[in-house]
Amino acid sequence: MPVVPASQTIVDTKASSSTRSAKAYPNPFFDLANNYIPSDIKTLFKFCKSYYYTNSFLRNVVTKLTEYPVTELLYDQPIDPSWKEKLDNILHKQLKLKSFLIELGLDYFTYGNAFITASMKPKRFLKCSSCGHEELLENVKFKLKKYQFHGECKNCGAKDIPMVPKDVEVKSLKNFRLHRWAPEHIDIEYNAITGTATYYYDIPSKIKKQITAGNKTVLKDIPLIFLDALKSKKKIEISAENLFHFKYPTLAEEDMGWGKPIILPALKDIYYLQTLKRGNEAIANEHIVPKKSIFPANTTTLDPYTQMNLGKWRTQIENVIEKWKKDPNHIGVFPIPIGYQELGGNARMLLLTPELKFLEENIINSLGVPLEFIKGGVLP
Repeated sequence: MPVVPASQTIVDTKASSSTRSAKAYPNPFFDLANNYIPSDIKTLFKFCKSYYYTNSFLRNVVTKLTEYPVTELLYDQPIDPSWKEKLDNILHKQLKLKSFLIELGLDYFTYGNAFITASMKPKRFLKCSSCGHEELLENVKFKLKKYQFHGECKNCGAKDIPMVPKDVEVKSLKNFRLHRWAPEHIDIEYNAITGTATYYYDIPSKIKKQITAGNKTVLKDIPLIFLDALKSKKKIEISAENLFHFKYPTLAEEDMGWGKPIILPALKDIYYLQTLKRGNEAIANEHIVPKKSIFPANTTTLDPYTQMNLGKWRTQIENVIEKWKKDPNHIGVFPIPIGYQELGGNARMLLLTPELKFLEENIINSLGVPLEFIKGGVLP
């Protein structure tokens, strides 16, 4: 699923016969950063996530785009105060709708995709395969062996016996939940002819380890289809009736099933920005603190380099400097003039701060956001 066209090469066919391999030249329409642009959508998601967490002003852009349109909940029609209190309790305290919408927006503006499903949290029972007694999972001592529950039955006393899990859906607002899915674990089979898509969830390795380790917090309410998928080594198909895919608009291309992140047009500029920052860091480390040097100065009557013991002179100078460090009021007496010079310390002239500022503004504009929206000011 290519995100951008791959770099083309021009091959020198007039190379001499002694050349074993033709030399490849980069396409003049591409630059160095083009070689590092991800070739598939999942790698692109990793880039975008990394930039969101590590790039300060890019995070600021995404956060403002997410939080700005999410306001307090308003009701179109006047309602009874008691009902309003109940609705506020459901939407704010139970569903936490405002924070959920902000989190959903972060996915949408960072990845260009956001996936949401709704479900009821079930109560899980374990049924004894010997006597048929059912007990809440929390009240049973169990282990998971090859994705099969084994436990001790309180009714018949059988130990380490296979138990059949059974979920009972309790239709209650307290059990209702909205769930976001990480796009990097979603696979889409898109039919470009009909415009239909089938969505699959690839269980992350962290959840696999928790399940195989018998983590009771996870096994208490994780859908049983996860165990079946791990047992059969298959992905989970997500029902299209219970999935909403927020997708950023994109061109008609091979991977139309995915939205493209708004960060994509800024990737090259961000690469260039990181290069300049590395240069600034090197300049700061090398040039910001000057290197100081002391040397004996020549006079018209004395050449210290031929008429003095420079080793003894150096020892005396170091002793005087050491006394200065201990007592700033110490007065050093030198028999000959002393020369002093600083090397470096010219970082201000070498730093790339104006270029960095200009490039940051270019990146903000490439994300389709007015500069004033991020840095303040009056919008035109």
